[in-house]
Amino acid sequence: MYCCVNHLPLVKVALEPWEGRMDLDYFLKETLGKSTQQQRFYHFTDRKNLPLIRANGLIATSGLRSRNLFDGVKTGGDALSLQSDAAKGTDKYVCLCFRPNHPMAHVAMNDGRKLDPVYLEIDPAVIKLAGVMITNAPSNQNGVQRIAAASALDGLDLEVLYKRTDWNDAAIKARLQTAEKYEILIPSTLDKRYIVGGL
Repeated sequence: MYCCVNHLPLVKVALEPWEGRMDLDYFLKETLGKSTQQQRFYHFTDRKNLPLIRANGLIATSGLRSRNLFDGVKTGGDALSLQSDAAKGTDKYVCLCFRPNHPMAHVAMNDGRKLDPVYLEIDPAVIKLAGVMITNAPSNQNGVQRIAAASALDGLDLEVLYKRTDWNDAAIKARLQTAEKYEILIPSTLDKRYIVGGL
């Protein structure tokens, strides 16, 4: 994918069993739809990639390789993270985030890649597409599980994402920083009709 996941210092992630199942229509209408914080999902990419995205939509890294498009893309992931993606199968997904502030974008901006980031706004209805998965940490990180969207939502801190909280409070800020690492994984490709801003 155009941003793909980037290599960050490994941290231990406490993974609780995700046993609930939230109705996706309820999430879209009540949780996200009534939020005063944000009402979109997001995908970060380098500005250089926008013409390719306008032409093809978003394509997972494995698809870019199979179409011989990968060499023309400036990725958000370094060589190590791309290798990890391939090993874990994450390269078969387009990666989205819940907020326009993914920590991996900051890393890519400040290392040798000098990413010029653009956050594309994504219609949240994509969460209902077949095969969509969610992770509660960067998806190529060791020990992180991919969970079907409806089963995963109850295990996420939706309050800090979608309700008004005091982000200056240290404890709440820590919750927000964790939530900003959540990822929505779309199998294979995402048609450009779902990109509603940023192009």
